[in-house]
Amino acid sequence: MKAIIIYYPDRNTLDDNTIENGVLYTEKDLTVEEIEEDYNIKFICFIPLEVKGKTYAERKADLQNKAIEWSNNWGLGGDWHFSNIIEIESFFEEQGKKYGLLREFRENAIC
Repeated sequence: MKAIIIYYPDRNTLDDNTIENGVLYTEKDLTVEEIEEDYNIKFICFIPLEVKGKTYAERKADLQNKAIEWSNNWGLGGDWHFSNIIEIESFFEEQGKKYGLLREFRENAIC
């Protein structure tokens, strides 16, 4: 699972191989509660980089909600690597094309 996380940095006890400036890479699908407990951090924002939903409309709404959450919270994070920003923007650009949201995402500086 790949997810964007924005956390309170003063509580960060993750090692550098697990978290890198707000992007969590893990092979397991963990819940927010499991990650907070296992890594002793408190999230401001947690956005899995995958689109979920049974119907097209549900998946589109899920993607829109993730874009809104990213837009509202990205500035709360600490030091973002340019490569992380490119990875996140690429996700929204690729998915935005699939769900007809690319124009909206570009207008709102999501990608």
